[in-house]
Amino acid sequence: MRFRDRQAAARKISTGLGRYAEIADMALPNTPVDRLRFIAFWEGISFLLLLVVAMPLKYFAGWPLGVRVVGMAHGILFVLYVGATVMAARSGRWSLGRTALVLVASVLPAGPFIVDAKILSSAGKSQTGSERG
Repeated sequence: MRFRDRQAAARKISTGLGRYAEIADMALPNTPVDRLRFIAFWEGISFLLLLVVAMPLKYFAGWPLGVRVVGMAHGILFVLYVGATVMAARSGRWSLGRTALVLVASVLPAGPFIVDAKILSSAGKSQTGSERG
């Protein structure tokens, strides 16, 4: 499959995501905040899948494989989220409070989505043109 075909397929999938479609449609995030927003989106999705799908399958259907697979993906994404937060905080010269808030949001269900809407979208817009390219 060619690169353009993959982009078209990704756009078809992301059309049902509403306001988060722009995050899911990012091909290659250029700035630390864009990378954090991208990772935060997928980390939030993996956390919700773990809580809403995999955990009930484990405890009510006796199928622990879902927790093993989704839990591993979520763990990797969580580590990437923490690293991306540190990188964005350093490059954007965030206060300790803002950095802590973004990190705490990662352990709350839907926290990354709230932080993206309230904090990260404005942080990404406030970057200068020299940082974006």
